[in-house]
Amino acid sequence: MWIAWKIYFKKKVIRTEKYYHLNDYLKNNYIKKYYIYNKQDLILDFFMHYFRLNQPISKTLFKEKTKVNLKNIKPYINLAIKKKYIKENKKYWKVTKNGRFYFDDLIEIFMNVLFFICIN
Repeated sequence: MWIAWKIYFKKKVIRTEKYYHLNDYLKNNYIKKYYIYNKQDLILDFFMHYFRLNQPISKTLFKEKTKVNLKNIKPYINLAIKKKYIKENKKYWKVTKNGRFYFDDLIEIFMNVLFFICIN
């Protein structure tokens, strides 16, 4: 059995997968694998994590966690608003009931952001 963790630093995020057994730990063989998130991974990870929560999502928090300018994702936010998946005000986004019902479609919109940022 293994377990996954994310470790946040100021300039990077590392995801580790560790074996969850005492014998592996004692043999110093408990890290299965690890990798460092790139900018695209952080954006998708942020939206997948925070859109699941039933609370407003701070735009400031998005900027802090991903280091991405909001104007880069504005077309995708507008598309999600148009489809009534999220609501927006000056400080936050909030997922609507429709957004919860069509959560996969909402996340798919932001997977397109990854493609856009990769080529720009």
